[in-house]
Amino acid sequence: MKHFFLIFVAIVLFHLSSLEAQLGFNKVYQQYPGVDMFSRIIVANDTIFAVGVAYDSTEVPSPQQVLMTKTDTFGNIIKTKLYRDSLDEFLTMSFLFGNILHTSKDFIAFPVFVFGRNAYQIIQINTALEVQSIFEYPIGDNKNEFYEQLLEMPDGGFMIAGSAQRSNLKQDGFVRRVDKHGNLLWEKYYGELTKDEIITCISQTDENQFIIGGSVGPDFNNSSIIKAGIWVIDSNGTVINTWIGPQSPDFLVIRGMLTTPDGGVIAHGRTYWGEGPWGSKVQICLMKFNESLQYEWFKHIGPSSSNYNGVYDMTATPDGHYLLAGQRTSYGDFSMPSDDWGGWLYKFSAQGDSLWSRADNAPPGMNATGEYAYGGVGLLSSGSVVAGGKGDIDDKFVGWIVKVSANGCMDSLDCLISAVESVEEMGEIEVFPNPANQTLQITRRAGEKSAQLRIIGLTGTLEEYTIPQGQTITVFSTIHLPNGLYTVVMMDEGKVVARQKVVIIH
Repeated sequence: MKHFFLIFVAIVLFHLSSLEAQLGFNKVYQQYPGVDMFSRIIVANDTIFAVGVAYDSTEVPSPQQVLMTKTDTFGNIIKTKLYRDSLDEFLTMSFLFGNILHTSKDFIAFPVFVFGRNAYQIIQINTALEVQSIFEYPIGDNKNEFYEQLLEMPDGGFMIAGSAQRSNLKQDGFVRRVDKHGNLLWEKYYGELTKDEIITCISQTDENQFIIGGSVGPDFNNSSIIKAGIWVIDSNGTVINTWIGPQSPDFLVIRGMLTTPDGGVIAHGRTYWGEGPWGSKVQICLMKFNESLQYEWFKHIGPSSSNYNGVYDMTATPDGHYLLAGQRTSYGDFSMPSDDWGGWLYKFSAQGDSLWSRADNAPPGMNATGEYAYGGVGLLSSGSVVAGGKGDIDDKFVGWIVKVSANGCMDSLDCLISAVESVEEMGEIEVFPNPANQTLQITRRAGEKSAQLRIIGLTGTLEEYTIPQGQTITVFSTIHLPNGLYTVVMMDEGKVVARQKVVIIH
């Protein structure tokens, strides 16, 4: 009963207080009766742009088209539009490949594949959802191609990083440079024609230097011999430096990178843990390289389960941390939905330490019947996090957008309740009442020697007390402390021996 009473008290005090909740949402969008899903999202000027594919089954026949949906910060649709191919061929894109880019001209740019002509297009759309340009590139003699990432250049053109399946069926990573009119300026392949390599990401380190990441074979049919690869190139695509990672069981694939203020690179990828009945078992990994491509740290995150685990977007946050967006599931298929599968958001520090993580799927009351994945993540000026991609409701694909607070909660109340419900990380102290109003009583379970108490808020240590030897109960005033979430820490000879979270609401 005490557990439920504390939650009830927190809810009542919260609503009576003047604390302003920053509400989030979990919304699905099914605007057409046929295929209708998002692949990527981006936030530009406090507006959410989601791009994916759809077809309008009221038209017969109806080709698969590009779908662009523009919403406000509450997820309400401002405008939506379908874009047909000029010859009515199928257009497609996926959260697995490609990115969506907000350009310096306030355009939204992204790559799509044209089925009937075996070509890629780079489409630029303005914020009114009007097409500004379409550049088309046939795949030529290649069997297939994947445009992984666009990078805007100062002249309005792009660097295109991706991979091609060559005529000998080997994968070959490439970078292409096009000008603002879409004309090809140069094209470079990286690796050897007789071996497998892929390029998955590109980032700019300075005016004349770029870093690209991926993996190298020699044979992608044998996962035990694949290694991660990083190439540093100049503005003409010439290789300046190369890093090749260790072989299995430490093998990993670089999937995304961001340059850091110190000239290094934060990267994410996958580690291979062998095969299982549902496919390859992989785990997400994070790593930091310095400007000389030397490891500073390497960490595994999330479950080691199946090939459903992946990260498809990464962004830096104003507080110096980083956000990942992707998907995760327990090992196996999606037949047993739980709170630990679906779209995955993960925030970590510049040192790779976890700050918070959450997995989401269908909104309450809806039936999640398949795959959920975040293909993109962005930030609002309020600090809130927006992620989106594709969902599956009653075996139908839908567009899907979720908004949470900067702390990873659906709203401020969610964060406060989580704090009240949390158990002691170390069981040497008790705090009462929680939430606190005028005073807070701290009881320690042993008082043989003196100890120090610290009250820590978001800005650091706010109060510090000494508990004399033999004293077990300390009462102090909280009137002067602002409403919010705090941590009570007990120190013994400079070491933390106990801590407990407490909410203060006046």
